[in-house]
Amino acid sequence: MSDAAALVAGAEKARTFFAEGLMYLSHPIHHKLLDLLRSGRFGQLRHVQGFYAADIWQVVNPAGGGTLYNLGCYPASLLHLVVQAMCGEDAFANRQLQANGNAGPDGNLRDSAVTVRFDNGVLATLHSTDGYGMAHEFTIATDLGTLRFDSNPWLPTPQGNSFTWTPYEGTPERFVADSGYDAFFHQLQMVEAAMAAGETQAKRPSPRLRDSAEIMQFPTDWQAAATT
Repeated sequence: MSDAAALVAGAEKARTFFAEGLMYLSHPIHHKLLDLLRSGRFGQLRHVQGFYAADIWQVVNPAGGGTLYNLGCYPASLLHLVVQAMCGEDAFANRQLQANGNAGPDGNLRDSAVTVRFDNGVLATLHSTDGYGMAHEFTIATDLGTLRFDSNPWLPTPQGNSFTWTPYEGTPERFVADSGYDAFFHQLQMVEAAMAAGETQAKRPSPRLRDSAEIMQFPTDWQAAATT
């Protein structure tokens, strides 16, 4: 985290544009999600569950640190967005977590699960593996219903991006955001617009500098809990 802190401090001192490479958050599906979460129509947040699996351990760089940094950062960053949008700017940092995991031949975590309790009582469970499968899941539970991604929230495509809100009483509602472009295109658009406007940071749902630091701290804490 010292390297991350130095990077943030350097970007702020130079007043140059900086954005973390979480391209998926630039896609319109997450702009739609953020607007709806902020609106309050889904009620009070109670629990978040995320799972990301991809059998990539043989092709990734072992110096990258394992599954938490290859894949776990994606559900962690989306959890961060949800908690921040529904519970306030400071809610994500106030938490306790417990984790377990299994190491691969390179010594890095290959699969790991974490359970989180935020100080406001919200709970979360995340699971990440780069040792098997090709699957994704992300569900938000509130006091009024559940919101579940139908498509891969971390790899939005030009078409077919959606999530479904299912109230405990009532009819499910599906939300779709298809732009004809993938997440990489939308991230480029975001960067171009920010630089043209003289901004030094991205705007939500893309991570700001503060958000990037908080997101990076989470897998760091997760790894420490899973390996002790």
